[in-house]
Amino acid sequence: MKKHLFLLFLVSVVIIIQSAIGQNSSTKTAGDSKTACENCITSISTFEGSSLTWAACADACFNLEESGFSDWRMPSFDEIVYYRTAFAPPDGSWINQNVWTSTLWTAQVGSWIVLYESAGSWNNVNYSTKNSCRCVR
Repeated sequence: MKKHLFLLFLVSVVIIIQSAIGQNSSTKTAGDSKTACENCITSISTFEGSSLTWAACADACFNLEESGFSDWRMPSFDEIVYYRTAFAPPDGSWINQNVWTSTLWTAQVGSWIVLYESAGSWNNVNYSTKNSCRCVR
């Protein structure tokens, strides 16, 4: 029964993501501002800070000026899943290590969710751990 509920959940997530994207992900690039979601991210930075703590990543995104924009921020877990499925990698390939998100892991004090960008898998780590950083706007 649990397996069927989990599969139903996964199918629901895929349907929601596909309806939010509104088009084939292979035709979308990070610079394309025409999305089916007016509040969704429109750009992924080419900035790939590595060996940064959570706070250093948040600070790097806040201070980032790239492509004429200065309103960059660390992505939430939902946004990183969205950009990972909706956009092409901004510099040709996804980062081959954990990338910070702004989403707190509530089951453990001091932990945040990270996404292993190239594999699309997630985990939780302590905020003082050093990981890669990607910014969105």
